[in-house]
Amino acid sequence: MKNLSILIYENDETEPTTKVRIPLTLMKIANKLVPERINKELQKEDIDLKQILSAIDELEDIGTILEVENKDEKIIIAID
Repeated sequence: MKNLSILIYENDETEPTTKVRIPLTLMKIANKLVPERINKELQKEDIDLKQILSAIDELEDIGTILEVENKDEKIIIAID
């Protein structure tokens, strides 16, 4: 089963400090399942999770679909 994965790495850590995996079968309600902290972090970077979720239907390849990095953290959104 494919998942939408959101990984947050803080302070140059090699392992994510936060991991969220949402089965793609739950895409329609996924935005409600994502913790508020994750949504806030994504909004800070002008990332629209609803738009990403609607675009996933069109994806054929699996892997990273978005990566955002600043001096304190890195956010990766992927299909795995």
